[in-house]
Amino acid sequence: MQRVDTVQPYAGGYLAHGINDGGANVTVGLSEVRVGVQWPTGKYPGYYIILGKRVKKNTEGQNPLLFLCEGEERMPQNLYQKLSDDISKMRAIAVYADRHEGGCYADFFDYLGARGLNIQLTPAPSATDKEYGAVLMQEHMKQKTLQFPALKMTTIFTQIRSMTKGTDYEEFYAFHALRYLLAGFAKFQEPVVDWMMVKTPKAVNAQGWT
Repeated sequence: MQRVDTVQPYAGGYLAHGINDGGANVTVGLSEVRVGVQWPTGKYPGYYIILGKRVKKNTEGQNPLLFLCEGEERMPQNLYQKLSDDISKMRAIAVYADRHEGGCYADFFDYLGARGLNIQLTPAPSATDKEYGAVLMQEHMKQKTLQFPALKMTTIFTQIRSMTKGTDYEEFYAFHALRYLLAGFAKFQEPVVDWMMVKTPKAVNAQGWT
């Protein structure tokens, strides 16, 4: 999809409404939505990426992860606000982050609690293993299970294209958020039920209103 405008719960899953690469309105079924976030370092901004797992399998028999949105901010409080807004908008159920990197993990946990936001903040699996994250990313790219907008150059895709085998990972802040998220999907796997095969969604507009 070129752009996702909104996500709404439907039939035990979710419907993502937006525009496809041809410019037409489209609705895509998702089983779940999760987030990976890299905290600001001072040198590099904080960044998050939100992906939804599609209920429809690809030709390899895998459920692709659809890019829903991304964001970045240099100031932690600005990142928390922008991230929590997009989490609510995209109906994310889990957020993966490095709990030992600075004090942002605890701060964001307190931020969520103070605003009564019921979001599952989880320490990212294998957070210190950058090579494992790179392998996961390469496997997803090979299996075509990472779906990015074709006509919009996102920050994450730009960084992926710039990475090489002997790359210094520090400058690729978006990659860290992605690897946290991919490791989360790999470790905490949920069964995918293709509810779209048995239930046809009602027509809705791009804002998700019936």
